[in-house]
Amino acid sequence: MPSMTHKALHAASVQAMLWDEAISMAVAQAVEPTKSHSFYQLAKPASILLLDHDSDNIAESMRHLLASLDASQTPAIETMFPTPLPADAGLKAFGFVRSAGQTIRAMAPLRDTTEESPCQPGLRVCRVLSLDDAEWADRLRIEAILFGYPPTGYVDRLRVALAQMFSRDVHWLAYDDNAVVGYMTLRYTRGVAYLQGAGVLATHRRRGLTRHLLSLAILDAMDKKYTTMVTTGCDAPAEATWTALGFTQVVGTLESYSRPPSASVSA
Repeated sequence: MPSMTHKALHAASVQAMLWDEAISMAVAQAVEPTKSHSFYQLAKPASILLLDHDSDNIAESMRHLLASLDASQTPAIETMFPTPLPADAGLKAFGFVRSAGQTIRAMAPLRDTTEESPCQPGLRVCRVLSLDDAEWADRLRIEAILFGYPPTGYVDRLRVALAQMFSRDVHWLAYDDNAVVGYMTLRYTRGVAYLQGAGVLATHRRRGLTRHLLSLAILDAMDKKYTTMVTTGCDAPAEATWTALGFTQVVGTLESYSRPPSASVSA
C-alpha cells in the first residue's frame, strides 16, 4: 500500500474508527447516510451523527440544520469530522461541547514478531473464515463477555454490523480446550490496517496471548503490503497496553463536538 501523509492517515483513521463503526451499526436500524444542510449525516430518531460537511461557514450551516428540527424535541447531535475544526468554528454558541476523544495510535514500520511472540502451550488460535462457521458465534460471544454487553439490543446490532464488515475484517479467536478465551479483529478499510478490537479473559491475561494475536495481525497486514497499523484504546489501561505493544506514534485524536437533546441556542 502507498504511504500516507500524516493528515491523510488521521482522516482515514477517523473514518475507519468512527464512520465505519457508526454506519455498519446503523444498518440494523435501516438507517443510511443522507445529506442535509451541508452535512453528511446518519439521522436516527434519538441522535444525529454528523460525519462530514462541505460548508465554508459551519456555524451558519448548523444554524440552518437546527432550524429544520423540532426545537422541543431536538435529538442529541455529535460530530465525527475527519478534519479537526478550527477553535473558532462557532459551535459552542449552539450548545456544543468539544471532546478531544480517544488517541489514535500507529505502529510503523511493521515487522514480523511471530517468533518473538509464540502461542501459550495448551491454547489454540484460529481464524473465522465464514459467517457459517461455528466460530462466528464465539466471536460475538467473547466480545459480549469481555465488555459486558446485555444479551439483547446492542449485541444484536453488533452481529449485523460485523456481518456487514466481514469481507474487510480478519478475526482471530483463542481457545483453551473448547472454550473461547480471547479474540482480535483487524479491519482493512479506507486504505488503513485498523486494529478494530481485541480482548482476553482475565483468567488468561499476562501470558502473552494478546502479543501473540497481534503478531499474527502484523504478519497478515505485511502480507497485504501494509506498513502501518492504527488503533485506539477505550480507556487508560487499554492506551497503556497498546503503547507497550508498539503503538507509540500519536496520529491525533478522535475529536468530536456533542450537543445534548433540546439544548438551547445562544443569541
